[in-house]
Amino acid sequence: MKIGLIKPYATGFLYYGGIQAQARMWKKCLEKLGNEVVMMNGWDDEDWNSYDFILFMGYGKILSDYVEEIKAKFNTKMVCAPIIDYNKGITRFKFICHHLGSKRLKLTRPEYDLHLCQKDICLFLARSEFEKRYIQEGLGVDEDRIRIVPISYSLEENPIVDFSQKENFCMHVSRLATPGKNVGRLIEASIKYNFKLVLCGALNGEEENNWLKNQIAGHDNIKYVGRLSDEDMFDYYRRAKVFALPSFIEGVGIVALEAGLFGDEIVLTKNGAPKEYYDGMARLVDPYSVDEIGNAVLAAFKSGSQPALKAHIEKHFSPQACGKLLNDYLKEKL
Repeated sequence: MKIGLIKPYATGFLYYGGIQAQARMWKKCLEKLGNEVVMMNGWDDEDWNSYDFILFMGYGKILSDYVEEIKAKFNTKMVCAPIIDYNKGITRFKFICHHLGSKRLKLTRPEYDLHLCQKDICLFLARSEFEKRYIQEGLGVDEDRIRIVPISYSLEENPIVDFSQKENFCMHVSRLATPGKNVGRLIEASIKYNFKLVLCGALNGEEENNWLKNQIAGHDNIKYVGRLSDEDMFDYYRRAKVFALPSFIEGVGIVALEAGLFGDEIVLTKNGAPKEYYDGMARLVDPYSVDEIGNAVLAAFKSGSQPALKAHIEKHFSPQACGKLLNDYLKEKL
């Protein structure tokens, strides 16, 4: 198959953003199975009819332009992985999709455009049952046009972990100043319950740097190590006893999945889809409760169950397993 990947929006320029990382993983997986995959940028001289599929990664304000143009001029099939991280419930999401827009007046929201486009898309790819419900009930897509393809971890080989070498610190990775990541409450929990916390990730600009400095000033149990290379990140995963991701909402939380692959105990938000990936072996918390976060981290330091979680992740979320699912579902639509 020949597959084109398109990002149909103009925001999210960071190379290491979640959607960009998912696209790169899918490209690698599909190519290993003998497919040709092109990350399309709109500037090249493309023979659009030579593509079996155009796969939209996410959705945004130019999605409808792409869909209308492709439908009018080309024969290629269209697939969408909408990547819905929405925390206000399906009922509200459905209302936005169906009512907050007017094509005639050119007043639309991306969700409304996605709803209008959905009839021209032959396949929707969801990362979880949670996301599938939003696609089916919110957008109004028939279930036979939805398939679940979990997100895989990115490592080519599964790491060997010596559980006796785990250190009593909690690790967190994200774009730290992003409000939805809830880093402020995680820091509050670390201060109140006096556990060691290592924060990794990008800060953009002086304002975000000052925000974090003020949050952790005077607390020697909290350390910021910056945005790390993969090698250094894996070293922290390997040493950490606990990984915490208490976000207000998460679609998957690939960093927590990879931490579990390195044998970390996982403390996870109860909101969204990530809990589906852990088969009951993550500690779920109310992200608004500093006490729940703190107590869960302390309990996780005392636990020793993660070899089972590591084995579960290796079995179900390897690039090979997830890539085969994606490849098979696309072939069904040829």
